[in-house]
Amino acid sequence: MSIASSRSRPGRRRFLAEAFAALAVPAFAACAGGRANLQSRRGYHIHLAGLHHPRAIAFAPNGCLFLAEAGSALRDGRITSVDSAGRASVLHSGLPRYPSPYGDDEDVGLAGIEYLDGSIYGVIGQGEDDLSSFLFHIDPDGAFVPLANLKHRPALGFSPQAPTPAIESESGIVLYDPNNLFDLAYHPDQGVFYMSDAGANWILAVTPDGRAVDYIAQYSRSGDHTVPTGIVIGPDGAVYHGLLSGFPYNIGAGVVSRIDADRNVSDFVLGVTMPIDIAWGPDGLLYVLEFGQGLDEGAPPAITAASGRVLRRDGDHLDIVIDGLNYPYAMAFGPSGDLWITVTSSFGEPGSGQLIRVTL
Repeated sequence: MSIASSRSRPGRRRFLAEAFAALAVPAFAACAGGRANLQSRRGYHIHLAGLHHPRAIAFAPNGCLFLAEAGSALRDGRITSVDSAGRASVLHSGLPRYPSPYGDDEDVGLAGIEYLDGSIYGVIGQGEDDLSSFLFHIDPDGAFVPLANLKHRPALGFSPQAPTPAIESESGIVLYDPNNLFDLAYHPDQGVFYMSDAGANWILAVTPDGRAVDYIAQYSRSGDHTVPTGIVIGPDGAVYHGLLSGFPYNIGAGVVSRIDADRNVSDFVLGVTMPIDIAWGPDGLLYVLEFGQGLDEGAPPAITAASGRVLRRDGDHLDIVIDGLNYPYAMAFGPSGDLWITVTSSFGEPGSGQLIRVTL
């Protein structure tokens, strides 16, 4: 997703594919459950600070927390494991980070991650690096394995995995060219990853080996360029994901969408603002993470700082769980039922990001 525009534009730089670093430790670091209080703020606890544009969170079945950071330099995106005391162990570093055309405070690169069968799978967003728009995994020995080039150009010797379907639209023929993979969620019954592409506005289904790609839905609403964001598989087996409205991100213009087994698309939650991620809670209710409450009154206007919220859908009601979050990106429920959120994911100095924990 481009925060400054509803569709990201490609940049000018190109980086060397062989520059990514290998894992320095032989296996995933051990993690323990439990709670730690680094600091307390407004009803949440800061578990880890000093992060460089923190992004997705994933939990292993044993409760180990994994954290993605897009980074703050050209190639310092990384994945770490985080223990109950707030100590981070780097699993893999040197992943590409692409400075946005709109300024280095809004970077793109490593985005969604998911734990599956002992490995961490992830997607990298837009850019001109050879690993941009890639699906990859890090195996239990720490090896980085690129799986699928989901952009239409050669990369690392991979042929483009995705065909180019012609999509009829109001403007004519639209060619699929993914440029900002945002999130992924594994569907255990179907054996595929569902992915959101916040550049071409597609939902894709991709096999874990990256060899098969299926096109599920594309979004383009009349008068509003709708952008898929966080994605999750619901308890009913349907696919749920956020839909960010286009600029100027009007209050209440966001949607949580549902895709059933027959690929029927419907609105599941209306009236949310800039939904950046969603999660199903242990209480069986849907939680929505809002990036912010539209634009401020500055000149030029910017997305209002410290206006992110977590909402809980209970029947026909949307309850505010917590507000005042500064540019949050992702959330996930841990094994104890606490809600973990990454904040100051954009528009902040390097090292200003945090991983927080909310006890519900």
